[in-house]
Amino acid sequence: MQGPKEYSEKEEKIFRAAIEEFAENGKQGARMHAIADHVGCNKALVHYYFRNKERLYEEVFDFLFSRFFITVHNAITDAPTFEETLTRFVDEFTDFLEEFGPYPILMLKEMDMDSKKKRFERIKEQTGMGPMSLFREKMEQAVERGEIRDLDVRQTFMSIMGECTYLFIAFPVLSLSNPEAAKHKKEIIEERKQHIIDLIYNGLKNKGLNNRQ
Repeated sequence: MQGPKEYSEKEEKIFRAAIEEFAENGKQGARMHAIADHVGCNKALVHYYFRNKERLYEEVFDFLFSRFFITVHNAITDAPTFEETLTRFVDEFTDFLEEFGPYPILMLKEMDMDSKKKRFERIKEQTGMGPMSLFREKMEQAVERGEIRDLDVRQTFMSIMGECTYLFIAFPVLSLSNPEAAKHKKEIIEERKQHIIDLIYNGLKNKGLNNRQ
């Protein structure tokens, strides 16, 4: 698999500021000067790197998607069992979401399905096998070994991603009902990881099927 496009430290800082600005205000409402202020540079420097807001917007999604692809690929390629595949996937994808906090909101608010598909296909072509294809391969191998039941791969993949993403979408509400949550966010995230792994794997493994028969 090819590595993601390399960016300078300053470009990455601009990306992270832009992710927050686009997530909060949308593409139309986002302002280049606000992104520059967040980075601590002048607006001209942001334009120097990315020319205009349209270009920056496109590059932000390429940056996020390529890192998502690489995160999944590196996490699960060499996993010896499906339990390890699942553990690595949940761990790395959750850490990815924590690092790029507004990512789920940005995905929900800003991208129509055609745009998502085109961008995913472009990044997949650049980096190699997509996350779904790799996950399917690992799951099918586990079914052949008798480690897990033969369930729908797409639904399983979506369930894992949804379970990981939910905490970051719901956390602001959780913090309102439990003010102490913000102080223990790291612990809550680690607990969430383990809960997802236990929930999904216990639902998939053959032991659960045998117990019901």
